[in-house]
Amino acid sequence: MPKCKACTAEIPAGSATCPFCGTADPIAAAVPSAPEVQAVPPAPEVQATPPAPQPAAAVELHDKGPGGSGFDHDVKTFKCESCGATVSYDPALKTMACAYCGSTYVVEVEGQQVERPGRVVPFAFARDHAEKLFWQWLGKGFFRPRDLTKKSTINEIRGVYMPFWAFDADADSDWSADAGYNYTEQEAYTDKDEKGNTVTKYRNVTKTRWQPARGEHTAHYEDWLISASQGLDQDWVGKIVPFQMEQAKPYSGDYLAGFAAENPSLTAAEGKVTAEVELKEKETEQCGRMVPGDTHRNLHVATRLSRWSYDLALLPLWIAAYRYKDDVYRFLVNGQTGKVEGKAPISWVKLIVVLLIAAGAIGLGVGLWAIFGGK
Repeated sequence: MPKCKACTAEIPAGSATCPFCGTADPIAAAVPSAPEVQAVPPAPEVQATPPAPQPAAAVELHDKGPGGSGFDHDVKTFKCESCGATVSYDPALKTMACAYCGSTYVVEVEGQQVERPGRVVPFAFARDHAEKLFWQWLGKGFFRPRDLTKKSTINEIRGVYMPFWAFDADADSDWSADAGYNYTEQEAYTDKDEKGNTVTKYRNVTKTRWQPARGEHTAHYEDWLISASQGLDQDWVGKIVPFQMEQAKPYSGDYLAGFAAENPSLTAAEGKVTAEVELKEKETEQCGRMVPGDTHRNLHVATRLSRWSYDLALLPLWIAAYRYKDDVYRFLVNGQTGKVEGKAPISWVKLIVVLLIAAGAIGLGVGLWAIFGGK
């Protein structure tokens, strides 16, 4: 029975395709064996020139997204001349103020190309609920001015799909540290008794016994979010997460209807640099928890990150700027969970009063100790 030229499996004669590997015309290459001929002596060996070394790839990333470019939706793209954010809007939106800083100094950008997102987390509630959450947040906080909610004016709150690089990676860490074990022993000291005589007393003192420790830690990190936005720096990300990424949907341009979407201004390779720093910090934290004993010191962690993959995800945020007196402040509402984060003014009068009360309490305590402490 003839054999497939690709996988060498035995197949019926005349088969159009191999039933095992699917190769078309699997025995077309089968020809009678050639007659044996006299071997030709090999040519003299020559020294091969070694190939030129190739530069290593700067970034080892595997895109898990669908690829392509564009939002697959009719949009108009504007760039804010105040903060630099570039945002694509649904043409149905009439006002074109910057969602991040409230500036109206925006200019239309023609022919803006963006990477097609892989996933999107849809908005879970409407604009009026986002405004309600904002006013509730604004009225909280002891150090905020008493008239803050009455004298604040809010610019239009806008729903924006924010671009994030969502990274997956494996981490393998080796750690070493000094593990500390606390114990208590009695320590002698001298003091004066009621008659002024010097006496020896004893008190319990906590001490630490140190001994070396080491270990390993492995972890898989999934959907580690890095901002790809020029309007939202990474410091804000920790304030508005988490997003429930398991609820993300495959991207469709229909989600942009009635909303804006910021164009990514940070590449995946640039985002990976930030992700590496944060994941190594996370590994150091996790390894610190593995050190036995009551405390530790001299923790050293060596982390190797591998099997990187990523995609571009659009996550929902309600964003607006509000004005109090002559200053502008920004706030964000997580469009999925309702978590609110922003900046608010401080009542310096309240702060000064609290500091004076604290200073007075400390002074009173020192005075009482001076009067009664030695008796």
